[in-house]
Amino acid sequence: MSKKIGILTYHSAINYGAALQCYALRQALNQYSSDVSVLNLVTKLQEDNNSILKKGKGVKSIIIQIALLPFLGKRIKKNKRFEEFQNLYFNCTDRIENQDEFQELLKRIEIDTVIVGSDQVWCPSIEDFTDNFFIPFDMPITKIGYGVSIGKTEKEGLLPYKKYIELFSYIGVREKSAISVLQQVVNKELIEVVDPTLLLTRQKWLSIVEKIESKKISKPYMICYFLKKEQFNVSYQLAKKIAREKGLEIYFINQRYSRHSFNKNTIYDAGPQEFLELIKNSDFVCTDSFHGTIFSLIFQKEFYTFIESKQGKDTRRQDLLKNLDAFERCIYLDDIHLSEGVINYKQINKKLNAMRDKSNQFLKYALLNED
Repeated sequence: MSKKIGILTYHSAINYGAALQCYALRQALNQYSSDVSVLNLVTKLQEDNNSILKKGKGVKSIIIQIALLPFLGKRIKKNKRFEEFQNLYFNCTDRIENQDEFQELLKRIEIDTVIVGSDQVWCPSIEDFTDNFFIPFDMPITKIGYGVSIGKTEKEGLLPYKKYIELFSYIGVREKSAISVLQQVVNKELIEVVDPTLLLTRQKWLSIVEKIESKKISKPYMICYFLKKEQFNVSYQLAKKIAREKGLEIYFINQRYSRHSFNKNTIYDAGPQEFLELIKNSDFVCTDSFHGTIFSLIFQKEFYTFIESKQGKDTRRQDLLKNLDAFERCIYLDDIHLSEGVINYKQINKKLNAMRDKSNQFLKYALLNED
């Protein structure tokens, strides 16, 4: 009888990386089970973060709501696209909000295996973190970590969860830098694996892009996807300069609302599939996002990934591009040196295929050799 697998991750966020990594992990797991569901853990805080109407109080909250009014229609459309994507591809369970409901759900639907990851599921410092990502209770299920990320967390932040991490049968970690931190906390074998989005081939990603109908940008264009508000102006000015030199129209995928959201050619309503399509059809990509970088690689785009400084602790993109011998695509905004020439995707794809094979082997071994 096929085992029942549950995925536990940040699946409900109105965030392209969160939605697409969850989709990819479920697709990868479908070859091992005909019953793979996403455990629909959504805390009240996570729900509030996704809400069109923020729940804050006071004058500041009122001002924010007024400032966001011009984008209301597009925000509603975007959220609807995320919801439709989740309904179509995630196979979510009933919603749960806390540990008691989590345990009751696992018993009721008779889950055999829970896979935690990807995303920063083991990063206690992020706003909507919940310790449920460590599965902090004893049940007769197999616990596997796949592509877990700790963000900027150091040893001290993980020590309170040491006993729960040790109950995981297998742990695949997304960043090499996270392995060195986790090794100070637990005495377990830790395997470096790729983000779930890289488990799927370019052709598999193209197959879901082709299922949507949208208005295409007719001119050659650069797509920009910037998440970091504090460095947006520097990123914007540099991207404009590059686009001008390359003779490209510049477009922005809006994720964080700010005064820059009023820039010309800003796209507010892209869902996960539209996000993929915008990158796929672009002529160049500038981003400061991990998944923006990944999908530039998947769709074999010329790109730069902007990093604030060499002293930053979030090394996800650097680790990935070093593994692919494409580190020159990292541009440090405090010391800008633009690389010349085109990206050697023949070499990158060879390395990427090897990394994908290794990660698929980890999943296969973890699922077929359960304790």
